[in-house]
Amino acid sequence: MLNRLLYALVPWGNRRGYLLPFVAAIVLASSSLPLGYLLDDLFLMKNIEGGLQKTSPFDVYRFADGNPAFQEKVLTAGYFPWFALPELKLRCFRPLSSALMTLDHALFGEAAVWAHVHSILWYALLLWGLMLILRRSLPRPLALLTLFLFAINYAHWLPVAWWCHRNTLVAAAPMLFGLAAHLRWREEGWRPGLPLSVLGYALGVLGGEMALCVFGYLAAYEACRAPGPWRQRLLALLPGAFVGLCYTAAYKALDFGAYGSGAYIEPLGQPLAYLSAAPGRVIALLSGAIVMIPSELWDVLPAARPIVLFGGLAGCALLAWLLRRAWPALDEKTRKTVLWLLAGGALSLLPISATFPMSRLMMLPSIGLCTAFAVVLHHWWHERTQPGPIARPSRFAALAAGFLIAINVVYSALFWPVASAGLYGAMRVAAESALEAEIDDTRLENQAAVLLTAPDPMVGFYTSILRFRTGLHPLPRNWWVLSYAPYDHRLRRTAPNRFELQVVDGAYLSMLFEKLVRGPEFPFHPGDQVAFSHLTATILDVNEVGPTRVEFAFDPPIDTPEYQFLYWHDGRIRPFPLPPVGEEVYIPMGQSPFHPAALYRRFFRS
Repeated sequence: MLNRLLYALVPWGNRRGYLLPFVAAIVLASSSLPLGYLLDDLFLMKNIEGGLQKTSPFDVYRFADGNPAFQEKVLTAGYFPWFALPELKLRCFRPLSSALMTLDHALFGEAAVWAHVHSILWYALLLWGLMLILRRSLPRPLALLTLFLFAINYAHWLPVAWWCHRNTLVAAAPMLFGLAAHLRWREEGWRPGLPLSVLGYALGVLGGEMALCVFGYLAAYEACRAPGPWRQRLLALLPGAFVGLCYTAAYKALDFGAYGSGAYIEPLGQPLAYLSAAPGRVIALLSGAIVMIPSELWDVLPAARPIVLFGGLAGCALLAWLLRRAWPALDEKTRKTVLWLLAGGALSLLPISATFPMSRLMMLPSIGLCTAFAVVLHHWWHERTQPGPIARPSRFAALAAGFLIAINVVYSALFWPVASAGLYGAMRVAAESALEAEIDDTRLENQAAVLLTAPDPMVGFYTSILRFRTGLHPLPRNWWVLSYAPYDHRLRRTAPNRFELQVVDGAYLSMLFEKLVRGPEFPFHPGDQVAFSHLTATILDVNEVGPTRVEFAFDPPIDTPEYQFLYWHDGRIRPFPLPPVGEEVYIPMGQSPFHPAALYRRFFRS
């Protein structure tokens, strides 16, 4: 069946064949329509509404601006944990994407389905821009197959399905139109191509930093495929370089960027940290894209890094071997095109390696990879249709090609609806966990709700957003989560207004979410204090990862009606009875509601 599918697809060389990738993409992307607004979407909507900070409609992606006064505000509201770096900066320069989100909110309000339709239209626009490039550069069967593989690629699901990640599409689509105009200008002397390419680049960088990936394709094109002597090629790069320099200058002058995070590294501000982290992150991204070992494991499960590295290197070696077999069958023009698309894909990995590896980052690098996959599959199909017996080496190549089909066609096509359904279920679980929390609403508006332990960020960080945004429950004066460490804890009451919280066989700052708000280059030391609102945290013990024992002091004392103490127990947030002064309580870490066993109980046994 797979052979028949490939046979039907590859020779379909007429112009109507280009409709197939668009239809496939829209059908798959439509699975995201029921999702609604998700997690970070709600935080950004608070920015749009001015609930946390006064932001411009062009500056919605401001999670932290490096201002300790703002940090205290978000700490008090519980959007960041107490150990977040006071000078933390996570502020993305995405004015066009921000403006479009503000427009969505003004036009559609809570009707998220129309915002998702908006995202799908941007994905179709992105495919159109890529089609213009491929149709000009590759033979029609290869161009069609590359566009089809790109359209259904599983890594593209999240930027289409998740509203706050639409910035990837808004950045990429204009850039691809700009690159297509550049190609026509260089190859045909089409004069409007130069200003249109600059316009596309300018709109792209206003969409988001993902646009920088396309500059890698631009440089690779001029190096590997463009006509003319080297001097002419270098001059042709100047318009794009000018846009890139203007973007960098605006980015720095307006104080955008990242600082203090262990997940995001700003290459210009932290070059050594970026250079040391980039190689591993690049290999992790390729591991996910080629052999389906999730690149997210690189930071979520550091113990799996050797497996991720092996998968990435082995996948690259396999793809290189398959390309080498197919190379003699390509004409000179096609070879140059494949070379510049592969080189551009490699260069496009550099900007995205500034953050922790995620499959959603592979939108633009996957252009080069999908081209390579298309060449390999087309060559294999050609071999299969030749008369005579298949040589022994071709059997291994056929097995490898079948593996690529399984990943890039079967798995990718199934991934979109399955992932959308899974995310819908996860959000349902998150909403139910938040709404089922046993929190006394009677005096909550004048109280601090203190969650001692949370099994994951969804329970701790997002409960406050999901529960209190609905308007069905009053907003507490404060929402504090004291520990996100996924371990058992000991609580020892030391005074009427303080207690110690010790992580058993673990430490704070060991999880990706914790590192997101405080990088390892900003360690705690015994005696360090964090004070805000009515709470002071004092570090008592640390290990090589982070704090292991912390004292929390409250003003006024704990036993007053100013507080509700809570913990995660038996699949729900429940009231926690504090022990008397001098006594100690063991707090086991309950199972996350997103653990497979917990999901099975909720959906199949309830």
